[in-house]
Amino acid sequence: MHRWEHYQVDELPGVLLFLALALAWYAWRRVREAREQLALRREAEARLAELLAENRRLSLSHVEVQEAERKQLARELHDELGQHLNAIKIDAVALRDWTSHQPADVHGAALAVVAGANHVQDVLRDMLRRLRPAGLDELGLSAALEHLTDNWRARNPSTRLTLDIE
Repeated sequence: MHRWEHYQVDELPGVLLFLALALAWYAWRRVREAREQLALRREAEARLAELLAENRRLSLSHVEVQEAERKQLARELHDELGQHLNAIKIDAVALRDWTSHQPADVHGAALAVVAGANHVQDVLRDMLRRLRPAGLDELGLSAALEHLTDNWRARNPSTRLTLDIE
């Protein structure tokens, strides 16, 4: 029996070769899997970017549709309701003036109609201002926002409000 036979040194090159091949195969497999995962991740990121762009486009489209609807509603309220309300107020003022020499209850009713018309006009004006700020189309967003903040400050003097527009 040889002195090194106990350690089986003669099989060491085969074992080392097998181990080296196994490690090389394992490393190759891990690199391939990493590349596949990286490719999948890049595809997912590209898809996510597409979806985010589509989401932004849809959000912008939604805001544009909403603004067009608000503009149309404000125009209809102003043109239709405002005109009829103005006619009612003119008739009520004429009735008030005509009944100034009539009994107090008739004149009071005329005054009540004028006051009601004034109130409805104020409410309508406020609704129109909230729906579509005056000057938004003519002066732009920053002027409209400044106008709104000035109105807010006037209605709520205890509230401190600042507006910074770049």
